[in-house]
Amino acid sequence: MLDSDYIPKHFCESHYSQSSSEPINALSSLIILFYGIYGLINAKQNKVIATLYSYLCLIGIGSTLYHYNLSIQNQLLDEFPMTLCIMNGLQHILSKYYNNNPLVYIYVCTFILISLIASVFYEFVFHVFFGFAVIQLLYYMSYYMSYYKTNRVKYGSYMMLFSLILWLVYENMCKYIQYLQYIPIHSVWHICVAHATYLLIESIKEIDETEQMSQTKNN
Repeated sequence: MLDSDYIPKHFCESHYSQSSSEPINALSSLIILFYGIYGLINAKQNKVIATLYSYLCLIGIGSTLYHYNLSIQNQLLDEFPMTLCIMNGLQHILSKYYNNNPLVYIYVCTFILISLIASVFYEFVFHVFFGFAVIQLLYYMSYYMSYYKTNRVKYGSYMMLFSLILWLVYENMCKYIQYLQYIPIHSVWHICVAHATYLLIESIKEIDETEQMSQTKNN
């Protein structure tokens, strides 16, 4: 499975090209790294937010390397941080929602383990699990969207859903419409999902700051 000659087939550019590199997608992945660095600089001593932005930096690095040579090793370097980032954010939100119930940690750890195993051996299962994790995060954050009146949650959620739909439509239609391989839609997806992730992480930071201010006033 960890064969360096392995070439993934789930990106549109890989369906018809014999090249082992996707330079446009590699360059657009640097935008993810940029968002991660920018967010990390402005994390304001919030360890959870700093951790999430650190994962975003790793995603940017992994995605750049992955699209540069399409190796299975770099695919894992791309997908592992994706899983850790989304599940770390989900764990933080679920802990708030369920008042630090220990079952949340068990659920998240189990979900991460299954997802990571699936990313190595069962690619389709990984995509299903990752999509389900994103939907869960957006669902629980919708509660805070109405409670805290933060527009970042709304715009971040809409953009994340748009990004997922764009990716699914593009990759599936590519099998039937060959000229789509010449349109850099996957790079557009990188930009959209990077900005969406940034907005969602900033939403979590805003929620944390609002709760801290409320606790300070009560004390």
